Amino acid sequence: MESDKCEEPLKGQTTIQDELPQGDQDVAEDKANNKWEEEMLEEESSHNGNGCSEDVDLKETDERHGNPSDVSSTSGNDRMQCWTYETEVRMKLQQEYRDLLARVKMEQEYEDLLEDIEGRWKKQILNWKLKLLKERWEHKQAHDALMEQLNQLEHDNNTLASKVHAYEEDSRKWVGQKNYLIEKLNATNTALAALEHDQVVVQDSAERKWEKEKNLLFS
Repeated sequence: MESDKCEEPLKGQTTIQDELPQGDQDVAEDKANNKWEEEMLEEESSHNGNGCSEDVDLKETDERHGNPSDVSSTSGNDRMQCWTYETEVRMKLQQEYRDLLARVKMEQEYEDLLEDIEGRWKKQILNWKLKLLKERWEHKQAHDALMEQLNQLEHDNNTLASKVHAYEEDSRKWVGQKNYLIEKLNATNTALAALEHDQVVVQDSAERKWEKEKNLLFS
């Protein structure tokens, strides 16, 4: 029967299991729709041709048996059922195709969202790295400045220590010179005191000698 033939899967019909072609979604959708329409037109033409020939054969056979009206009615019902079935299949396939496109679009939007999130995270991580590098550079600059100041302080301290050491050396020299001069002064004072003592002794001796001679002259 014609209804049995209509229930078989349509040759080359696109199903939800078929994979979408790669590339632009609009181009793929147009190609799929055009292919689907061509296949449906071919199937309809084939069914319509077969149906007409079968109707003529059935009508001629039933006319020989004396019941042409029943054959015509049965053939019309079969064509209506076949057309209803094809319409339902077509609508179902169209809905499945739209669902598939919607799912692909949703998956693409999800992938775009993931790429956007990943891109924002990469940008945030890059900003953190740049911030850390900047802070590290600033800390290094401050550390280098402090080290330079410390080196300058150590240099100044060494300079002062050298000056103090030189001053201490000079101080020791001056102390030694002072002690030498004090000793020399004491020796000079001692010699001067001895000379004064000798002078007094000589003067006393001369005065006594003079007194003695004077007494001898006037005696």
